[in-house]
Amino acid sequence: MEEEDILLIYPTLYEGNEANRWVFYTGATPNQQLQFFIPWIITNLGRTFYLISSDYVFPRETNKHIKKLSKEYYAEILGESYYPLGSQDFEPALLEISRLKPDIIFSTLVGDSVAAFYKQFYRSGFKQPICSPITAETEIHAMRSDYHLNLYSSFPYFSSIQTKENRAFVRHFQAEYHSNVISSVMENAYNSIYLLFNGFPKEVSHPQGM
Repeated sequence: MEEEDILLIYPTLYEGNEANRWVFYTGATPNQQLQFFIPWIITNLGRTFYLISSDYVFPRETNKHIKKLSKEYYAEILGESYYPLGSQDFEPALLEISRLKPDIIFSTLVGDSVAAFYKQFYRSGFKQPICSPITAETEIHAMRSDYHLNLYSSFPYFSSIQTKENRAFVRHFQAEYHSNVISSVMENAYNSIYLLFNGFPKEVSHPQGM
């Protein structure tokens, strides 16, 4: 990007710890998602955590923040496990959860692993709440309702927000892009277009339909 003078707008979740003048990060960082989420969880749901994650940089950085915040609020991490991207078998983690009996399951699994873990977790009879800064409304919508009955998420945006402005935005977005559910990343991408074009000189026109 630097060699070619190309600007990147990055609307998805971003682990932080990196800055580049050619990149605009418009997604949330772990500290933004967790600063109020973790204290709320500890106050309302429990004080012991089990962390289950996909094995790449964002979950590992997120878990660093969770450990820091849990220490500040006198909570405890009982265990953690990391799985390769796309993993479908979570029996080792479920056995460990059964043994440790944490109050909270904190998931930073992504992709196909999300539905697979939730399905196995609830079919195994576990009742603990699952908390996640990654499981979005699009994934929840795609799962059976009994697989997310006790799920808590933290995002900068939810399409279910009941304000006049958001209801109008959702109607417009669904009519334009034919999407039943709008995730936080989709909303970030939508806003990123405005950020991009409002940063150009006035003689550069906005894209049609925006």
